[in-house]
Amino acid sequence: MANYTMSDISQKYNVSQDTIRYYDKAGLMPFIKEMLVVVANLMIMI
Repeated sequence: MANYTMSDISQKYNVSQDTIRYYDKAGLMPFIKEMLVVVANLMIMI
């Protein structure tokens, strides 16, 4: 899996870096990372 900077993710998904930091502090990043892996795998299958 590729490594992305916070700036990359912010621009790609049109969310602020503050929002990403908030999700990280709230403990939601593991869920988001898992979701991105599932989406990436689905895109490979298409």
